[in-house]
Amino acid sequence: MALARSAFSEWNGKTNKIKVINNWLQDIKKPDINVTPISILHYNVRNFFSNQCDLLEIATQHNPTIISLNELGTQVPDRIIKQLLFSYNIFTMKGTNPHGGVVLAIDKKLNAIQMKIDQLNIVAIQLIVKNQTYAFVSIYSPPNEALPIQVMSTLTKNFKNIIIVGDLNAKHPNWGCTTTNHKGKVLAEWLESNEMIEIQNQGMKTSLRSDTTIDLALTTSNISLSQCTTLPYTGSDHLPIFFELNGISLQGNSYIISKTYWNIYRILLTIISSYIQQECLKALPDNQFGWFTSFQQLLKAIKQRVTTFHMIKQQRPTISPSLRAMLKHKHYLQNKYRHSKLEEDRVRLRSWNKLVQHELKSFRQNNWNTFISQVASPNPKKFWQTVKCLNKKQSCNFSAITENDHMYKTPDEIVNILHEHFSNRFSAPNLCANNTTDVLASQLWDKLSNSNQEDIELVCENSDLKFTTHDLK
Repeated sequence: MALARSAFSEWNGKTNKIKVINNWLQDIKKPDINVTPISILHYNVRNFFSNQCDLLEIATQHNPTIISLNELGTQVPDRIIKQLLFSYNIFTMKGTNPHGGVVLAIDKKLNAIQMKIDQLNIVAIQLIVKNQTYAFVSIYSPPNEALPIQVMSTLTKNFKNIIIVGDLNAKHPNWGCTTTNHKGKVLAEWLESNEMIEIQNQGMKTSLRSDTTIDLALTTSNISLSQCTTLPYTGSDHLPIFFELNGISLQGNSYIISKTYWNIYRILLTIISSYIQQECLKALPDNQFGWFTSFQQLLKAIKQRVTTFHMIKQQRPTISPSLRAMLKHKHYLQNKYRHSKLEEDRVRLRSWNKLVQHELKSFRQNNWNTFISQVASPNPKKFWQTVKCLNKKQSCNFSAITENDHMYKTPDEIVNILHEHFSNRFSAPNLCANNTTDVLASQLWDKLSNSNQEDIELVCENSDLKFTTHDLK
């Protein structure tokens, strides 16, 4: 194998073995995982039914993670929006009049939770991305209504990461408007008192009726935008805004899988055993802890050198392909019933769900029977390969060892006591000539040592324990 040849040539080609070990420790060739930045589309659609084709085209072309819609133009049922944006979770709030209303559509890859805000024309959700909580808010403020300053202030107190988008109908020169209105003054004063909030699209013309910036993107100061731009769709009298969030990204559907070639590991460790023995003689007994640390680094370096990484699009499922196909069809029936609410679809979904549950139960029962049969296998190797999955607890970290009411804390003391313990544990047994069991064991070992290989294989074949000489290695 190319991996084994390259590792052997690297070890034998250099006299400085420490440098080789350090190179192996540092040379980790993991493939890069594709990440997608969170992107947001805000669109004052003005009339949902008139401009739904433009909305669908934008969503298909730019694939935003989050979509914010304002001014639906009429009361649109949630099921209509879900049918159009079927790959998004939909969160809505009615407007103060039939012409208003707001929508937040969140990609189904994200686990979005809607926040309870008892105020019309505002919808807010919270997301957790890489252990950070973000609040996404969509606000529509009609021209003749006051800004929801109290709600915005409450959000800034409860969240460190906030993104607010919406048509606020607030005009002020601070964000590029040529005129000022009362709502603009109120918003400018609020921004001055809340230094953590910034307007990210200053000077961006969003209205087709005037040179003003009334569709705003506000974020906390720790969030910055990239590629913030308007899109050339003029079905509404507002231009759509599309932007991405810097440093906030989602991992794609690919996963990195590592594979360690343990056969090469064992061969490589055998080849360099002479080097290990030489270093052990040099270090012991003056620097036992230093030798133990170096040996640990060597084992880690060899493992990393014989480990390769490759990327897969999805992790290996734990269920069979037939069950995955049945579950996929169940999800299809669920979505169909949610949209249609027909009795025929409900009965079909219920019948299919019973069949899926029966197959899952049979699948689990078969897995359990297979596990039990392998545990009861007369081959010791199969037994240990089966039960090792039950013993995956890692060794706990410790800072001291107590023995005979005495505590050993320093690294040298810990290494010495462990060395003494395992030396005594695995030392050759002291046989007593007066003990019948010891005498019989000694005689049996002498016979096995001097016996023919073919005789040993014959005994193994006739034994109740079914294993080969290879299983004993």
